[in-house]
Amino acid sequence: TKDNWDLPNFMIPKKYLNKIIYYYIKFIPIIRAVKLNIREFGYDTFRAWYILLDNGIKLWLGHTDIETRLKRFFRLYPYKSLGSNSHIFLCYNNGIAIY
Repeated sequence: TKDNWDLPNFMIPKKYLNKIIYYYIKFIPIIRAVKLNIREFGYDTFRAWYILLDNGIKLWLGHTDIETRLKRFFRLYPYKSLGSNSHIFLCYNNGIAIY
């Protein structure tokens, strides 16, 4: 089982290290509130910030407003039936895309 000291894989260029630690500390309470954990947290230069959850869902958060986008997903999450390998694109201002 996971305990409070298990850390995800951080997949980032070194120059984003401070930023990802900041985001991780902010995001972990939001994610654990729905009984999930972060398996991988990274930055992809094409799609930007992403989080892979321990249930296999990958959240693409974009380049800006990533905390707002993450919170928007978790407002919808309990009501959606998502497959374990779903990719959720939260990069849009007025919606999300799921595939």
